[in-house]
Amino acid sequence: MASLCKHGKIKDARDLFDSMEMKGLRPNIVSYLILLNRYATKGCLVDMTDLFNLMLGDSIAPNSHIFSVLIKAYANCGMLDRATIIFNEMREQGVKPNVHDKLYVDIAVEATADLRRRRSCRRRPERDYFDDVDIPTLLAKRICYLYRSLLH
Repeated sequence: MASLCKHGKIKDARDLFDSMEMKGLRPNIVSYLILLNRYATKGCLVDMTDLFNLMLGDSIAPNSHIFSVLIKAYANCGMLDRATIIFNEMREQGVKPNVHDKLYVDIAVEATADLRRRRSCRRRPERDYFDDVDIPTLLAKRICYLYRSLLH
């Protein structure tokens, strides 16, 4: 399945995944992670969300890797509120976020605030959410802040 995803054959990978249950095999968290990651990478958020819900329905608890994939996918697609919700769910379930998860959520919050400030200062037609956001700069600022906070 990983090889199929790696070579861009996500439909074939999903077919293989779905055939597992027909053969009496129960997909594990690694199987879900492989497909979720590919859906996230391709921006297929509906498929990703459906698969995540299927995973939960199969009583498989998400781990930090699953949550990271979801947070990154939502943040990259401009769904910053959803990324923050997933981050909070992660913490509520006792899954420890890694530094990258925190960075994505912090960047999302900062980008949202920055964009709202810019839009309130000048009137112009709405554009794509990330058109005005310099993600590398926000990331660099957040890394410097986290680094300084770790030193003190």
